[in-house]
Amino acid sequence: MFIRLDERNSKKFPWLSAVGGRYPNPYGTPTDLIFNKDLTFEGVAVTGRYGLGDGSAEQSHLFVTVGVHPLQEVALSAQDKWLLGGELGANFRWGEGQHLRFSAAFFDYLNVSGRLNAPDTTNFNFTAPTFLRQGNTYFDIANSSDPTVNLFALAAKFRLVNLSASYELPVGRYTLGLTADAVKNFGYNSASVLANIGTIRANGYLARTKGYQAEVSFGTQTVLTAGAWRGLVGYRYLQRDAVIDAYTDSDFHFGGTDATGFYVVGDYALAEKVWMRFRYLSSNAIDGPNLGIDTVQLDLNTRF
Repeated sequence: MFIRLDERNSKKFPWLSAVGGRYPNPYGTPTDLIFNKDLTFEGVAVTGRYGLGDGSAEQSHLFVTVGVHPLQEVALSAQDKWLLGGELGANFRWGEGQHLRFSAAFFDYLNVSGRLNAPDTTNFNFTAPTFLRQGNTYFDIANSSDPTVNLFALAAKFRLVNLSASYELPVGRYTLGLTADAVKNFGYNSASVLANIGTIRANGYLARTKGYQAEVSFGTQTVLTAGAWRGLVGYRYLQRDAVIDAYTDSDFHFGGTDATGFYVVGDYALAEKVWMRFRYLSSNAIDGPNLGIDTVQLDLNTRF
């Protein structure tokens, strides 16, 4: 549940939007390289837009979005986990349906990296994430004299810079789409990570903090009427500590980071607002043990 406010001019252009509660992704990340497309956000986010056209709702514009999002509350502590986000970009529309969008974003995760407990204590157990996926560099913060007791937490910090662009070109009654998305974790500090994971594991260890994803799509712009269709092919490369593995795509390589490969998606509308989606995802580990995963998904969707 969320509350959303849109301030509009006389021609319905939303020059200011604000949302609070639990709501869809407020940032224009065009792929699920950083955030799974099903992921919802909590907190507040505000978007301001500056029109570059005639004032109409579909005019070209510049935009800026800022948001504050709680990730985990730590009782009786000032070490709550937060995500601070900011995005600056532009939306350009011209001709008969051409659309270009590009943006630069910054995402700063506060208090998400782990801290080692003093021997046989639990003071810093709260620094362990409540949900783990796979790929990120983790270390055992339990520091227990009992070898069967383990608790894993993130070894690195995460301050992400994201650059993205998307372009749509009408081709007859169809639309060609191109998308590019790239991310780098500038919060990663090799000395801090190596201190956490220990010198034995650190032998030959390399920082892996980059990722990118590219897509090409073609077909009808929306797949909501009988007979409409759209196809997409993409390539994904996401190093181990480029993003937090719990928030990225949960299907590619069974979720997480340290994976590269391609995917194919096809949508076909069987009836009004009823469509079938086929997905084939083929991935391989980048640095971890050799692991190739091929996934086939077939979904039936409706909207009402």
